[in-house]
Order: sequence, then C-alpha cells, then structure tokens
Amino acid sequence: MFASKDAEQYYQMTPDSVKYVCCNTDSLPMAIFMPNDQLCNGIKENIFDVKSEEKIPYYTIKTIVYKDIVCRIIIYNYTGESDIDFLNIQINSYKDNKLIDRLLLDSRFISESMYYNDFSITKDFVITLHKYHKTLVEIDENGDIIGGVVNPKVRMETVRYFLDDTGLFQRKKKAL
Repeated sequence: MFASKDAEQYYQMTPDSVKYVCCNTDSLPMAIFMPNDQLCNGIKENIFDVKSEEKIPYYTIKTIVYKDIVCRIIIYNYTGESDIDFLNIQINSYKDNKLIDRLLLDSRFISESMYYNDFSITKDFVITLHKYHKTLVEIDENGDIIGGVVNPKVRMETVRYFLDDTGLFQRKKKAL
C-alpha cells in the first residue's frame, strides 16, 4: 500500500552529503508544528525527541483511511540536539478528527553514525520497519573521535506494528 520507495521522491541528500532535506513538496498540503506541539511529542520508535523552539513545517505525503481511522504520513526536517539535522517520516492516526497516535516510519540523519529505516505498510495495516544504523567514526574510551571507520558494519533490527481499532499503533511481539 505504501513503502519507503514511495516517499523517496520527497527528500534528497544535500550536494555536500551532510544532511537530508525535503523536496518536491510544492503541491503537498503543508502545516506547521508549533513549539511543544503534540504532533511531534511521544512518537513511537523515535529515539531522539523532537524538541524545538522553532516552528517546523511538515507536509502530508499520503492519507490512508483504514476502517474508520484516518492516517496521515508526513515528512519534515528539524535541527535536533548537537545541531544534528533530521529528516523524519511519520504516520499519525486520527479518529473523529482527533489525534490518537504517532509512529516514526523513518528518521534519516548523519553524525558520528548514520541512521535510516526502510518501511512498508500493507493493505491490512501491518507496518514493518527495518531500522539501520552504521557507525562512521571510531571513538576511544574517552569518547574522542580518533578516525573514520574504513568498512562500517551495518546493524539492522526489524520491528512490526499493526493499527488497532482504537487508532493505536501496537507493536507486534516477536515470535519465539
């Protein structure tokens, strides 16, 4: 129904390869997160809080109706802790026009590490996230950067969610 590849047209890496930015958003519905907005707080699968004193524009790239729940997939950039530039793609669920839940589908950024996700949403609303993490620099026991990693290992974790009848994104338990 919707996957990472469908969202790729709405972001690109800057020419200097230091961050991802939104693009091709002129025809998309745009709104603004206000500082401390509930849309960007308490996002499931987000390891870095979206804390900003700035207004953050976001764009709705897809609206999906599942049963009586409306889900909007949005994309936005923001500058986080340590001045790291993030590109986030998240899905928000609404019931009766009221925000119910938020799930981070992808967060792309580059610092000492590179993070990104591949995701897919099926027609029966199973959301699969393949979460990737690659360390780009070598750090000594004091926390100082001592060089770049020649062949960085990519770590990957897979998690799955489903959308319940109340509009909550529920994490599926791993099979034993």
